[in-house]
Amino acid sequence: MPSASLLAAAAGPLPPVVTNATRREFLTMLAAAGLLTAGCGGGSGASQERPTRTVVDAVGTVEVPVRPQRVVTLGEALTGHLASAGLLPVAAPDRMVDWLDAYRELLPPGADLDAIVSIGVAEEPNLELLARLAPELILLERDAMDFYPKLSEIAPAVVVDRPSNAAWRLAFDQTVEAADRAEEAEVVRERYRRTLADVPQAAGRTTVTFLRGRGSDGFRIDGTGAFAGAVAAEAGFGVDDGGAGGTPSEHGYVEFSPEQLTVADGDLLVVPTRPGRSGIEELEAGPLWGRLPAVQAGRVLRLPNAVYNGGTYAAAELLVRALSDAVAGD
Repeated sequence: MPSASLLAAAAGPLPPVVTNATRREFLTMLAAAGLLTAGCGGGSGASQERPTRTVVDAVGTVEVPVRPQRVVTLGEALTGHLASAGLLPVAAPDRMVDWLDAYRELLPPGADLDAIVSIGVAEEPNLELLARLAPELILLERDAMDFYPKLSEIAPAVVVDRPSNAAWRLAFDQTVEAADRAEEAEVVRERYRRTLADVPQAAGRTTVTFLRGRGSDGFRIDGTGAFAGAVAAEAGFGVDDGGAGGTPSEHGYVEFSPEQLTVADGDLLVVPTRPGRSGIEELEAGPLWGRLPAVQAGRVLRLPNAVYNGGTYAAAELLVRALSDAVAGD
């Protein structure tokens, strides 16, 4: 249950009237004013007695309600994991609706992404707003550990550990275990296995370079220690590890300066897209971009960052599909 101090801090006058507000903004205002109740979203509030189960997380054990309905996620991958298993969070960090939109075709029919309340950034969530939402479970990563004691006052808080970007399955397993969605999770895993089984044989003859632009600072190549590279390798593609640039970082990438662009010599070049600038504009405008084999062959694949670096089964499935389509005619 929310502590008295948090509820007191959340109480206050209604927010000012805002015209032309989006539905998401409206819901956020309602929540801040204490008018968004536990009934919104189809679940029961944390204040009601519910049977519980013991979950082991990255810091110990937590008593969590059985089949919680009102779950808050503090992280991009956590939000994706939960949504992949068929449960949209009642609240998540800013811009998560845009992130989940990349997975829309894999989400439950009629999933209302605009109903997800934005609660600030994962590393500094709006605690007063969170308390008003009366969640039954809060999922967080270590980035938000500074707020763990206060989050635990609001609802059972489970810390999901992801030691590296390539360990996305471990994070998914921990997420669905905390949310008590074992059956739904197995459906997700099986669908991904079928996607891998459908990868064309041309994958084995194709080397993929995953390139992330860094503006004027150059670029980095994401190898098999990163999410996209790990998924592509599992699907049978060759993956450019950026070996010419030295030892990959703990997250599986190697950084390069703009003058080193020709090391990106894969048969297929994959770059992430983001709202606004994607980070590769300077590279595309430079003299070396047109010399890349994939560019010359017209084999540049642009994917939403939520797919390129999503760290979820949904992202992995969509990534494998896109790579398979890119080589289907080879």
